[in-house]
This record gives sequence, C-alpha cells and structure tokens, in this order.
Amino acid sequence: MAEYKVIHGTLVEHKTSDPLAAGTANGTWASGTAMNTARGRMGSASSATSTTHSAYVYGGNTPGGPAKTVNAEQYDGTSWTEQSNVNVGRAALCGGGTLTSAIYAGGEVVNSPYNTDAHEQWDGSSWSESTEINTARRSNVGFGATNTAALIASGYVSAASKLTEQWNGSSWSEVGDQNAAKYARGGTGTVTAGILFGGEDPTTNTETWNGSAWTEVSELNTAGEYRAASGTSTEVIAAGGYPATANTELWNGTSWTEINNISTARYEGGGTGNVSLGILAGGHNGTATITTTEEFTAATISDSIKTDGQVFYRSDTGDFKVSLTAFGTGAWASGGNMSTTRAQASSAGTQTAALVAGGAAPPSSGTVNSEEYNGSAWAEGDNLNNAVRLQCGRGTQTSALSMAGTIQEQNHTMVLLGQKQDTLQIQQEAKLVLEVHQILVEYFLEEKTLVLLILQLQQKNIMVLHGLKLEI
Repeated sequence: MAEYKVIHGTLVEHKTSDPLAAGTANGTWASGTAMNTARGRMGSASSATSTTHSAYVYGGNTPGGPAKTVNAEQYDGTSWTEQSNVNVGRAALCGGGTLTSAIYAGGEVVNSPYNTDAHEQWDGSSWSESTEINTARRSNVGFGATNTAALIASGYVSAASKLTEQWNGSSWSEVGDQNAAKYARGGTGTVTAGILFGGEDPTTNTETWNGSAWTEVSELNTAGEYRAASGTSTEVIAAGGYPATANTELWNGTSWTEINNISTARYEGGGTGNVSLGILAGGHNGTATITTTEEFTAATISDSIKTDGQVFYRSDTGDFKVSLTAFGTGAWASGGNMSTTRAQASSAGTQTAALVAGGAAPPSSGTVNSEEYNGSAWAEGDNLNNAVRLQCGRGTQTSALSMAGTIQEQNHTMVLLGQKQDTLQIQQEAKLVLEVHQILVEYFLEEKTLVLLILQLQQKNIMVLHGLKLEI
C-alpha cells in the first residue's frame, strides 16, 4: 500500500541562510582579492559593459604618508594586475571613465600649497599629460563616461569650493556651481547626469547634476566624508565614510535607503562599477591604509531569492520556516468630517487627496453636492450635473469618474383627473390613492423600474381616478 507521504508529500529545501528578495536593495558584499599596493583616496574607473566585477585604480595616498603613489592596477574579478603608472603622484577621488579611456584631474600633491591643476589621460595602455584644469584643487570629485567627456566638481582651493569644470576632449570650461561649497565628497555620473553626496563637516548633503545646473535633493541618512561611489546618478551605492564606518546606502533617484553594510569599515576607498556589480577597494580603516577589496552583487532571480509562501528548513539552526511578507495590522484614526451628511456616494482619490460626490443626503433622497479632502479638512467642490446615488467612483481628486447609479427626481406628481361625486365614491378613491402612494414608496425604496410601477398600477385597476391629485 502506498504511503501518505508518497501520495501527497513534497520535498522541503534545506538552506543555511534565509532567502532574500531580488534587487539591488538586497545585494550582498563578498571579499575580493586584495590590491597589490595599499592606497586610499585614489582615482578609479570601470567597464561599463562588464558582466563581472572589474575596476581600474590609480594614484592615491600611501601608508604612513604624506607620499602619494603613481602606481596603477586593474582588477578582472579574480586578480589585480599592475598597469602603466600615472605621471604625477597625487591623491583624490578625481578620476573617471572606463578601463580603456579614463581621466585624472586635480588632486592633492606632496608639496605646498598641495593643490594641483594636473590633468592626465589614459588610453588603455599609457597615461599622457593634457590641458590643465582652470582651478587647482584637492579633495575634489571627478567622473565621466570617457576621457573626452568628463566633469570635476567641489574640492578644496583655499577653502571649500563649489566650482564645477567640464572637459570636452580639448579644453576645460567652468559650468554651474554647486549649491553647497564642500570637499571630501563622493560622486559619480556623466557630463549630463551626475550626483555628489556627503563631504566635510561631515554632512548628509546630496546634489544632482542635469548637464547645466545642480539641485539639492534628499539627504543621506548617515553623514560622512570620502564615501565611495558605485553606480550612476539615478542608482548609486555610497559605501563607508569618515569617521571610519561600514555604513552603506542606496540612492534610487529619489531617496537614500540603508542596505547591507560592507565588511571592513573604512573611508577614502575607491568605489567603481555599477549597482549590480560594484567594487570597493582600499581606503583607510581608521588605523592604516589598506589593500582590502570587497565586491557588491545585487540579488538576482534564483532559488535563494525569497518567494512568498516558500517553505524551507534551516539545516544550520534546525528551524522550519516559511518566507512571507508581513504587513502591519494598521489602525483607524478620526479624520475631518464632511460638510454634507450623505450615504451611497461615489468616491475617488487617496487618503490625503480624496473626492466624494452625490449620494443620498437627507432630507432629500439625492444630492449633486461634491466635496474634496486634503488629509485634514473637507472643502466644497463642483456639483454633479444630476442628483445621483449608489453610483461608482474611480480616479483621482483631479481626474475622476462618477458612473451609473440611480438618478433621483426632485418632485413626483400624479394627477388623477375627473369630477367629485358622492361621498362613497370619494372614500373609495381615497383608498385607491393610499394604495398608489404605497406602490410609489415601494418603488423608490426598492428601486423598481417604471415598467414595474405601471404593471402594479394596472394590477390594482387604477387607470383613472376622479377629482384627486397626489404629490410625493
């Protein structure tokens, strides 16, 4: 005889960790191969089309400083390989571009006044000096798609700066200033869409660039200096920061959300890559300049991703679990009262922008009135064309429909023609009037059609009554 578990049983998956929902917000960090040269506050670039973790870092602070390195390395997801050195050793997060087309502009050098206007170009095999930037600075941010289209912003001149310069492949030109003068910021993007965040103080300030002007937007949750950036202006990871922290946040184009932290707290790390395959290399852990590399991978669709209702067994803890999305029970609270008492009305909109229209409003049985709600109080709106109740409403407060329903006439009159006769006939007719009245009441309360009303009158033999007029 077949056993019950054979007929109805199912396999339960064994896991050693709880499943995650797909997406960048549930991405995780993993250890990568350490760099050959410890460094912090370096220039960085990456491959825009790579399907693996890749990065290119150059220059930066060296352990024990104040020396700056000219060393450059490239990462292929497995190992770091030495590349041709930059010409001017310096430190700043002022690089941008790709593995084969990058820039390095401005930065901090060893000798006073410590700012440099040096600008170098990488062609995939060597660095060459090019046209200097207009304003020498350090602790600035640089980014761009290639070495012919780049932007540098913020930095320290003789004080915090809000200057922005744009490179067109042959010369630098000053463009729109930032709103806040800052240095030690993180940032990424292109010449037409960029983002800056954090900076000295430390600060939570965030600004976005649209190709001509900067706009202040929603701020970071955690203030920090020298935060590493991986991604684009509409989706970027901010990792680490000064004072040394493991904090990591995700920008979705509108707001910042805290996500899984990096393993090694640090600041001045080199951030590169995109939000699906990000890289954080080197930096300073609060004690020393390090070589540590971490790789970020966004959660993707696989059997380790959470599906509501998925049953599994945690073999490492002995727990039997089911994955689900838990929702709060919620609670009702009093809102503002409407101006007009009503029932059976149509409605549309949201909790803070609502609309009600029509309905049954005593003492009349229908109303054309409408009201609008702003989350705290109701205000009169435009009236409906017809007094209607029991209708259906859909849409928003500014674009809505009121459909179907029962249109209520304001005055219903039945005229019974003829002449008065004797008292008995009047009494008989009065009885018939009461029967007509009852039929009409039932009609309006039970919403019967006019055809049904006529049929009922015919069944009562009420065709012509004499000398009476009935109004309801």
